[in-house]
Amino acid sequence: FWHKVLYDLGYVSTVEPFQRLFNQGLILSFAYKDKRGMTLAIDMVEEREEGRFYHKKSGEPVEQIVAKMSKALKNVVNPDIILDEFGADTFRLYEMYMGPLDASKPWNTRDIPGLARFLSRVWRLIVDEQTGSRFLVLEKGHRYHGTIGSKDYRVIEFERLGQRIVVEPARARSLTAENEATLDLIGRGDAKATAELHWRIGLPIFCVVSVLVAVGIARVKPRQGRFAKVVPGMLLLLVYFFALIGNQNALLEANWPPVLGLWIVHLAFLAIGVGLLVNVGKPVKA
Repeated sequence: FWHKVLYDLGYVSTVEPFQRLFNQGLILSFAYKDKRGMTLAIDMVEEREEGRFYHKKSGEPVEQIVAKMSKALKNVVNPDIILDEFGADTFRLYEMYMGPLDASKPWNTRDIPGLARFLSRVWRLIVDEQTGSRFLVLEKGHRYHGTIGSKDYRVIEFERLGQRIVVEPARARSLTAENEATLDLIGRGDAKATAELHWRIGLPIFCVVSVLVAVGIARVKPRQGRFAKVVPGMLLLLVYFFALIGNQNALLEANWPPVLGLWIVHLAFLAIGVGLLVNVGKPVKA
């Protein structure tokens, strides 16, 4: 929708945001087919020789085929098992290794250990296991020393060069009242923690009281129309909400006693909601 709006305004030159549809291929799995053409589940077949598969009960040779993963064929691959055994990096590398994204290809768990060994070797080249330092390793290249813009420089040829990667320590995240746990706010007792705690408790109460007020104020006279109380109801709820914000700011500035907090506002509008609900049972005068 927004792309068409931008096209009508002349900000983009294409009618559609995407020029062509790209469908990702399916990740398939292996199954087996006997001489009758029946598809067999993987637990009905065993591999006795390299690349030769046989039916467990009859001993007849079967053909390995590529099929969709299904519970009936029991060839579904659980990614959680692969992640636990080899890790997420190996899992992602194998998915890229399988081929183009738009092609359907079979999943073969036997290929994953080789990629895991490859990543381990790359890790050992980059990271010193004893110190934990990280290095950028270059092989068979040239290094240039000199001043940019001048001809006074020298070329060093190297077979292998390791450059240590300096990682700056992560800055400590500032912990504010908004991102602290509720139990921690109870133990602090300062103005910011008190205001945040009252606000967290007050929002669910605001929702409940707002429902009472909305139901009570929704009653209309027969000739008023069903939307006659929409604007007054919205204004009443806005006054309720802004009153809560005002009390929270007063708590932040320590100008309001924490014992009262936001409770005085909740009680006032709870009384209004109950009073409106009581009037619902009374007969309406035309």
